[in-house]
Parts: sequence; structure tokens; C-alpha cells
Amino acid sequence: MLFFASTPAIAAVIVDFGASSVIVNEDSGTVSIPLAIQDDQCFFGECYDQISVSYSVTGEGYTDPNNGSIVLSQITGQNLVLNVINDPATGADKSFTISLSSCQPLSNGNPDTFPSCVPGNASSTSVTVRDVTNIISVVNSSYSVNEADGTVTVSVSRTGDLANPVSVSYSTADGSAVVGQDYSAVSGQLSWAAGVGGAQTVVIPIVNDTLVEDQESFTFTLSNPTGNAQLGQSTASITIASDDSPGTIALDATAYSVNEADGTVTISVSRSGGVAGPVTVSYSTSNGTA
Repeated sequence: MLFFASTPAIAAVIVDFGASSVIVNEDSGTVSIPLAIQDDQCFFGECYDQISVSYSVTGEGYTDPNNGSIVLSQITGQNLVLNVINDPATGADKSFTISLSSCQPLSNGNPDTFPSCVPGNASSTSVTVRDVTNIISVVNSSYSVNEADGTVTVSVSRTGDLANPVSVSYSTADGSAVVGQDYSAVSGQLSWAAGVGGAQTVVIPIVNDTLVEDQESFTFTLSNPTGNAQLGQSTASITIASDDSPGTIALDATAYSVNEADGTVTISVSRSGGVAGPVTVSYSTSNGTA
């Protein structure tokens, strides 16, 4: 009797991720994670031609076009491809984790009972979706200033990805405050070099007049970002408080005494707390015991 030696077969097909972590830019569209397969393909004459792999995904920043299942048709390995969400509004990295849950060899598209298939020790991988958004924003949506201050300073910040140089235009527009009467118009461009973030400032002159007036406001606006930058908070309302007051008119004393032989009594009335604009006040007398 003759015996033929054969190469021992692996007891099970093992499916693993080829990388424990992956980093991808959010504007890449997809992320491709390699899958590694350990097997002999044929087990005591039993062969398969595909492997069905099921998995789950937790986290954010992705969509799954495969609905948690993929069929590997190449025994040497294949990539799992998920879609990456490009979200220009966040300015922050996202992450998600993929975990293999089960696998099944297939022969001609049908489940094969032998060999078995199991996820290996590297059955999960983490994906970091790197934010590549440049966000340029007005730091505050509103500012208040007294007209006597002379200027108001508006801060504009750049956050997010700093790989590219960026710029943004700015300008002012009348509201109830009128350019030339209440403030001086400004316009121009702010620029950040590659690798530079943080805030820059724009100084707007305020006109200090002598008119008695209510609070007035105008608008500061960002526009036309360059370098793939996105606008965040793009406007700010600036309120000017008048420091001009007409003042207060009051009697200097609450009571006066006079002898009838004096012939007259003098009442003093004063204006205090502000001298903006002309003012008038009416006066009269009325009987008491006299």
C-alpha cells in the first residue's frame, strides 16, 4: 500500500485587516482598507472561489455603500472601500471604527461548509477623517462702542486646515449709522500664509459728533474667500452708543424764604449732565396758602 504525503491544510480561513489604522482627508471621496486572507484555498479536495465578509461600522464621517457586507473574489486579498463625507462646516476631524463580524467561503456563489472562516486577531481598524476645511469667521457677531472711543476693532479668525494660503475680503455697510456722519467706511483684504492660523483685526474709525441721537448701527461683512476657504460667521453688527446728552434741568433748591418787604424772590434753575443741543423748559407758579 502506498501513502502520499500532502501539505497540511490550514484549519480555517482567517480574514484580517491589513492595517490597524488609516488616515484619510475628508475631500478624498473614499477610503480603502486592505483585507488580508490566510488560507490554502483547497482543503482535502474542497475548493472555494469567494469569501463573503460581514462587518459593522461605528463613528462618524462616512457612508457605507456595501451595507455591511462584501464578497472577496480574489483569494490574495481585496480592499474594503467606504465613502468619506466632506463636511466643510465642521472644522474638526472625525473618526470611525470598522469591525469584522463574520465570514463565509463560497463556491459558485453558494456557502461552502468546509473550510470554516473566522476573523483574525486584526479584525478591527480605526479610520481618521482629517478635516481639510479652512474656515474664516468674524470672531463675534456683534460689537458695541461709544462714539467717544474713536474706533472699534473687529477680529477675524482662520481655523481648520492650514496647508494652503488663504485670504478674505471685508467691507462695511450703512444701517441706521451713516458713513461719514457716524463712522468711516473701511474695505480691504486679510491674508494668512500657509501654516498660519489665528485672528487678525480690522480697526474702524468712529465719528464723535455733538448731536443728540439714539443708538445707531452698521454692518461689517466678509466675502470672497480664496484658497479653498469657507466662510463661517460672515457678518457682524456694530452698535454705536452716543455720548452726547442734552442734560437735566432742575431747580437749584426745593424751598425758598423771602420777607414780603423784599419785594421779589429769585428762583435758580440749572442744566447739568450734558450740554448737547439747545433745550427749553417752561415754568409757572400756583397758589398755596399765599
